[in-house]
Amino acid sequence: MSIPSVLPQLRSQAWHLAIGRFQNQESAAARENCSRLRGQAANTAARCRPAIGNGGRAGGLFRRCHNRGAGEDRFRGEQKANRSLLNIVPDTASRASFIRLMVGLSVATSFGGAKALAGTVVLSPSDDTFINSVNPNNNNGGSASIFTGTDGVGGVMRGLVRFDLPGGLQGHATVTSVQLRLTLRALGDGTAGTGATETLQAVVQPWAQGNGVGNTNGTLTVGQACGGAIFGATWTQTDCSVGTSWTTAGAAVAAGVSGTASTVGVAVGALVTWDSAANPAMTADVQSWLDSPSANFGWRIASSTEGTAKAAQRFFSSESGTVPGLTIGFSCRAGFTDNGTTCVAAAAPVPAARTPAMILLAVLLALAGYAAFLPARDRSRR
Repeated sequence: MSIPSVLPQLRSQAWHLAIGRFQNQESAAARENCSRLRGQAANTAARCRPAIGNGGRAGGLFRRCHNRGAGEDRFRGEQKANRSLLNIVPDTASRASFIRLMVGLSVATSFGGAKALAGTVVLSPSDDTFINSVNPNNNNGGSASIFTGTDGVGGVMRGLVRFDLPGGLQGHATVTSVQLRLTLRALGDGTAGTGATETLQAVVQPWAQGNGVGNTNGTLTVGQACGGAIFGATWTQTDCSVGTSWTTAGAAVAAGVSGTASTVGVAVGALVTWDSAANPAMTADVQSWLDSPSANFGWRIASSTEGTAKAAQRFFSSESGTVPGLTIGFSCRAGFTDNGTTCVAAAAPVPAARTPAMILLAVLLALAGYAAFLPARDRSRR
């Protein structure tokens, strides 16, 4: 919390805590100093008289007598709450001490009062599946696996994954980080498969996960042919139940690469992570989907081993017990604050609750600042 943002609180708290006490102790000295000055020069009385006429307030007298050469100053002390508290401080040395006091009080009165403006949300897929070029009319939406690479008969396999984003972030948040995580699963032979570079690209057409599934080792990468109750994305269609074709077979995607991750040397059961720290386009993708949910079609996952027979990778899908995950870091925009996983309209600021320890710290800081005033005050009188 910045000093300007807490000045309204400081005017009501620090004034009465430290400055009010300072004024009370200075009242007699200020009046005595004004009398001495009036005796030294005739025009001093004319400049001090308006201050005395305002009720002899200590803050007003102290400042007017110090600034006796500026007779047109209309400073009214406490009556002008929107004027800087620094106006009551007589010289540069005192002002430096006063600033230290204000900073200390700002810290003390801010403990526990600042609301975090950033958060993190962790999501599971709303849709995930894979498609196979050798079985172009089959769907795998019900499979517990996502395959990429090339199967034993030359079929190219690609994964599709999409996440519904929280509506509370739409228009309210700026995406700061993104992580996509999938867990490597053993192939049918028990191995981790051929290590590869797995590439993410944003899908540009809507698609359906579907419900097809191959339950045997011989059909794990095959799935089920569309028709009857079986529907969803295939190599040639976004959803075989409605007959909409991909503009490019194998899932139409944006030209640019959103992210990459390597499975080389990754053991079965280990995470494979695509991180926006190394792939900033992932952040841009998620931000665009957040701002325009109707354009959120997720990512396609393609392997660098496409075209090499029996060079495949396998990951757990959302139908398994090890679900893929997307972690989004965000900051709330002006006028909003986070409640942990989304941004909500910011409430009017209220003073933070003061604990006894905070109050004690504020008092100690005030006393330390007041003690720093004394030498500078004495110098100003000489």
